[in-house]
Amino acid sequence: MLLPMPDARKLYIEYHPSPRPLAHTVLFIHGGPGESCITFHKFAKALSSYANAVLADQRSVLRSEWEPDRSKINIRQAIQDFESIRRQLGFSSWSLLGHSFGARIALSYAAAFPQHVQAVILENPAIDMEASVRSLLSHYRRLYQAMERPDTEYQSQELERAAQSGNLQEKLAYLAQVPSRYRCICFGNHVLDKESQSLLQYPGFGQEEIRKCQEVMASFRKDPELGKDGAKVLEAVRCPILLLRDAKDPMLPEEQARLIRKKGSEILFEDGSHYLHLKYPERMSKAIGDFLHASRIGKNNPPGNPQAFPL
Repeated sequence: MLLPMPDARKLYIEYHPSPRPLAHTVLFIHGGPGESCITFHKFAKALSSYANAVLADQRSVLRSEWEPDRSKINIRQAIQDFESIRRQLGFSSWSLLGHSFGARIALSYAAAFPQHVQAVILENPAIDMEASVRSLLSHYRRLYQAMERPDTEYQSQELERAAQSGNLQEKLAYLAQVPSRYRCICFGNHVLDKESQSLLQYPGFGQEEIRKCQEVMASFRKDPELGKDGAKVLEAVRCPILLLRDAKDPMLPEEQARLIRKKGSEILFEDGSHYLHLKYPERMSKAIGDFLHASRIGKNNPPGNPQAFPL
């Protein structure tokens, strides 16, 4: 369904209800920026055994309505959009699941609206963009050094130039230009895996939708909020936190993982997959269900109005 925001811009929403009475609700926040919630579809169905799942393509992404005002493509607007979705769907509060860059948005939302967020679940998160970008650049440097291809020397030089730059936007622009084959290797062959590619082949998805996602990424790179200290954002979050991460994933440096562990619990995977929800939907769903149950989250949370979610 397409749900209108206060400024009349429409966002694509999916709802996967749980058969459990008074089930808790989890909002999925995709990363990218501009990646879409489409990769969450199978995972959301699995999680519905434990909780209601709400999915949203962020403003101007894929199935959501085009946003011509680039100043509205940023973390602050994303938070306001999610809060509008919560109010319209009738939930007094919910939990947030943020994947990759979506984790940064989830933490900012939880800090801004603590009364409406009961828990935060972070999947291979980027909570501090400077730290994550440095980690990714180091990972690519090791990758290029280990490969023998005609373009690796040039890529290594560009990487070194980006690494030496003190400008976060310049670093992000470099990462956006990394050839897809290297991104696949860097993220365990799951950034552009066959399954997520096949999802984008559904009728109605074409170059225009892909272009929208790319422009969202370009707009987010200009958001000054990206330069904010992620540790301070994390410190402002008071609700329970669950970290789901792969030990080999380069998105979350170990020093950032330690900060999260001080505030919450961690479940570690060890096969190098950035997209855990694509590879382990059942295992992740059970972990989240156990976490919500053990934390006694959502026991007094009104379930909202199911009629607001036509399937």
